[in-house]
Amino acid sequence: MTGTRRSYKRLLAVVARASELKWPIAVSMTITKASFGEAADMFVAAALSGASTIQVGPVILGGRAAANQELMISREEWEEVKRRIRALPDAHVPYTFCDEFICSCRADTPKPLLEKWEEKDRKPCPAGKSFGVIGPNGLYRTCLHSLPTRPDTTLMPANPVNFG
Repeated sequence: MTGTRRSYKRLLAVVARASELKWPIAVSMTITKASFGEAADMFVAAALSGASTIQVGPVILGGRAAANQELMISREEWEEVKRRIRALPDAHVPYTFCDEFICSCRADTPKPLLEKWEEKDRKPCPAGKSFGVIGPNGLYRTCLHSLPTRPDTTLMPANPVNFG
């Protein structure tokens, strides 16, 4: 989930439909300056729509945010988002926080940004090892933040799902 209420309405309908079908579905929320004020509302909306799990993280410096660094929230704002979500009533949906401000597994991340934002002490990212992502186009990716140059079909289902 990115953006604001207007832009993630369709995604919530997909989550609700998957929940009706008893399909486990994880929601990943990206917090930007635009969505900072409604991050807790986004979390509640995902939980009420039937998400099985929720991952929340700040917009990563890479891709769109590398050219639009004004989208980034500060570390203090990120801590505030986490406090707000933790203060919500228990929705009985497991959630995790992704504290990375830069994704070192992206091949297109500019080196000066890596040097400025990468946290060398963090354990290696498990992307592509313990989880993968099915993008909006239905293609598998190893990481939420990576955009493949070619489709990786090794873990794709034989019959892609159409929520149409």
